[in-house]
Amino acid sequence: MDNPTLKKIGDKFGLHIDQLGVLAEEVDKVISGQSQSDDFISIIEDHLNLSAEDAIDLTTDINVEIFIPARKSVVESSQRVNSMAKEDILAEIENPTPAVHPVMTPPADDHAIAHDFIEGKLTEPVNMPTKKTTVDPYREPIQ
Repeated sequence: MDNPTLKKIGDKFGLHIDQLGVLAEEVDKVISGQSQSDDFISIIEDHLNLSAEDAIDLTTDINVEIFIPARKSVVESSQRVNSMAKEDILAEIENPTPAVHPVMTPPADDHAIAHDFIEGKLTEPVNMPTKKTTVDPYREPIQ
């Protein structure tokens, strides 16, 4: 778990490391929309084996420390996008800035490269693997 805020909240309520992991998963599910925020208190109560009062207090702390700042950040970023002039956005769509592509140089000569490779392989001695023949002690002799 990488969230120091969540770890601080978990320490406040005396949660163990496995409970912190479950809590982090549930917070991620609510933020990503995979779980309903209305069910968050009951899920926390069930999965972390907390009393109803502790689950409500824990959820309140998570709201104040995590969910409200995240919501505020999303609202601010959407306001920045909305504040851009419509004409600026349309101008960028209609006349995009050209992408700069790197210039790649082709190889000098494919035949020369292949010839050098083959020549190097042909000048080296070839070692054939030797086949070692032994009698299999588990095989019955044929008579």
